[in-house]
Amino acid sequence: LHLLSHASVSTVSHLVKPKLYQLSHATQGDHTELRISEYPPVTLALRSDKVVILDTLTDIYIWIGSQIQHKKEELLEQAKLFVEQLAEYGFPVPSRAVLLDDTASNRFVDCYLMPLHKDSLDLQLSILPELKEVSADELRQLNSKFQHITLKSFNQWLEEIRLIITPSLSF
Repeated sequence: LHLLSHASVSTVSHLVKPKLYQLSHATQGDHTELRISEYPPVTLALRSDKVVILDTLTDIYIWIGSQIQHKKEELLEQAKLFVEQLAEYGFPVPSRAVLLDDTASNRFVDCYLMPLHKDSLDLQLSILPELKEVSADELRQLNSKFQHITLKSFNQWLEEIRLIITPSLSF
């Protein structure tokens, strides 16, 4: 608590809402370039055909999807370079780890992300519009790979709070 009371707003925000980045190759003619895009910190960003980096401020994880085949080593090296840039000014220096999809170590990443897989399809698509390009079967498979717990997602909880508070505000 003492740390949070003396930390900057951006530091506290980063602790509460970690940053998630996705790496991909973009091809333009003969030229291929690496793209690093920031994504909402949600479970459905962990697609098996992606490489993502989760920066929690104290830890940085490189997560490699199980279906990454094309240029896997190059993506991993680029991810490591990006992680070094993220960690360069961190204090304390964040720990770093490379995690693989479909392993028990996934939980290190899952626990930091909002469980979007528990929310409605409309909400999933509004938060991650790229899911519109995924087939219904692939989306079902993506949703099923996450551990289903009885706790509500943040969005489900927030909606329930709105329903409780809204009627009591009427005069």
